[in-house]
Formats: sequence, C-alpha cells, structure tokens
Amino acid sequence: MSGTCPHGDVGFPSRLVFSEHALDRLLDWDLTEEEVEAALTDGATVEEYQDSARLVLGWSGVRPIHVVVANPNLDVVTVGSFMVTPQGDLTLGGQPAAPLEWLAAGRDPAPVVDLARFLLVD
Repeated sequence: MSGTCPHGDVGFPSRLVFSEHALDRLLDWDLTEEEVEAALTDGATVEEYQDSARLVLGWSGVRPIHVVVANPNLDVVTVGSFMVTPQGDLTLGGQPAAPLEWLAAGRDPAPVVDLARFLLVD
C-alpha cells in the first residue's frame, strides 16, 4: 500500500520503519517515534545523498533532531513484491526461492540484502 506523502518536501513514506541502528539511537537519545515523526513532518531536507536518501533537520521542542530518511521512492508494495517473488540467486531444494521463504528457512540474510539493493535504484 502506497500513500500520499503527508510530510512535505522530505519524501517521507506514510509509515515509519526504523533500522536497528535508528532504534538504538532512539534509545540512546531518549527519543520517541512520535518525536521523530513530528520532526519529519515539520522538518526540512538539508542534504540529499546519491542513493536518494536524505538528511532531514526537524525539532522536538527546542531540541534539534537529524533524521536520515532512506530512499523515499521505496514503497511497501515494491518491498512486499520483492519479498514474495522467487529469486534465481536464492535456491532451496534446487528451486528458486522468494526472500521470505529463504529467511523463514533460517538462511543467511546477506544474499537477500544484496539482491534488495536493486530496489534502491531510481
């Protein structure tokens, strides 16, 4: 499901997804998801990166919050489709497997990450 971006010029998807690193920073800096969302809602893009990610400066009260927003063109439908589509580089029992099947079988996630990199190309 893909929605209209409610967060101004930051190209922010309609729901937050945090990386493990981001979750660690939330704990380290005593930030809530709501504070991050508010910072993104009212914030401004201060830097854009080659992979379409961007750095956003927002505020939680008087506290500045910098947030890296990963590729804003990557939507839930694209990721969902990728996860259930068999990939020739992932095989289980000699047959191409979908990333979801591969991971459910307890296999190494690194090949899935490598394959998913193509999703980040505009």
